[in-house]
Amino acid sequence: MRPLDILRAGTDALSAHRLRAALTAFGIAVGVAAVIAMVAVGKGARERILDTVNTMGVNVIAVWNGSARVAGAHAGTGMRPRLVYDDAEPIRAIPGVERVAVSLRANQQVVAGPRNWNAVVQGATPEWLEIRRWGHTDGRLFTEAEHAAGAKVVLLGASVAQRLFPNEDPIGKPVRIRQTPFEVIGVMERKGQSIDGADQDDIVFVPFWAARRSLFGADGGHARLIGSLVIQAAETTDRAVVVEEIRQILRARMRVPRDGADPFVVFDVTAAAAARDEAAEMLGSFLAAVALVALFVGGIGVMNVMLVSVTERTREIGLRMAIGARPRHVLAQFVVEASLLALIGGAAGVLLGVASAAALSAMAGFPVVLDPAAGLLALGVSAAVGLAAGLYPAIRASRLDPVVALREA
Repeated sequence: MRPLDILRAGTDALSAHRLRAALTAFGIAVGVAAVIAMVAVGKGARERILDTVNTMGVNVIAVWNGSARVAGAHAGTGMRPRLVYDDAEPIRAIPGVERVAVSLRANQQVVAGPRNWNAVVQGATPEWLEIRRWGHTDGRLFTEAEHAAGAKVVLLGASVAQRLFPNEDPIGKPVRIRQTPFEVIGVMERKGQSIDGADQDDIVFVPFWAARRSLFGADGGHARLIGSLVIQAAETTDRAVVVEEIRQILRARMRVPRDGADPFVVFDVTAAAAARDEAAEMLGSFLAAVALVALFVGGIGVMNVMLVSVTERTREIGLRMAIGARPRHVLAQFVVEASLLALIGGAAGVLLGVASAAALSAMAGFPVVLDPAAGLLALGVSAAVGLAAGLYPAIRASRLDPVVALREA
């Protein structure tokens, strides 16, 4: 038999039992669709984390004030102010440290004409925006001179600008924070949600000394207190070494006893984000592995159908072999039938997988990333599963004795 004849015979055999063939192909389609959808979800989760990491800067280390204990109760992180503005200088001198920024923040009511909005007001040095790679879409950023002079200028986060100035250009407009007038000089680019789901754009930036003197109080010993330090290390620097040096410098400056706990928190932001990225990648691999199980279950369905087909067509096989068909021709016919079932199911699965990924994205608001390689892999695996599933029934059919097959039929 010619290859074309074998293909035509296989197609005719499937057409004779359309419902059974369709249900079997559907089993394969579900497996392929699951692989594509799960890989898309896993890659989407990873892309979301990477996007968030990019908004946080590269090689970033953060230092916060520690917790305080009052009457036996522990307050939260940041409630024990010990960090001061001057702590930045010795940290800036650590080998491998490129930038150091100081900041302090609190929620404040921001008023613009008849509108007002409660937002995070952050006093920061210009380096803070450079470390976070936070640019602006309108106006300009404040300068080092404005920071040093405590100029009363502000930068609005995208969400705050939309709330306070929904239909107008905010540049040059006045806003009030705690009854202190400020001038809007810029609108920040949109960053979106942070890893913990908070809106990063619901923020207002003020030069550090303007915030310290006009908004957060600058009386007595509190004049140089800060909320946090943000440090950017060089690409080639071992951040673990930098973290330890920061700890030792701050402990020495705060005169912490040798066995005393750190009155501050040092956090390697980039390392934590990398760990989340690795977890997301592992989750994506796990989901894909689970989906492959569904694909192999579909392959078992193909095998069952082909075994039933061999049993039903025993007389046909006997007649073919009696009039000259070779065992290899019978083997090829059943292998082709199984492969056709798997390929049809695989092609339908690709379409179903793309549609499922799009539906997941629309319903859950979760980004998915379609991977062409995953589709090709799923198709290849479905073809291999069909070939493997059809091989045993095909071998069984090819070994039938024509006389016995005709008698048993």
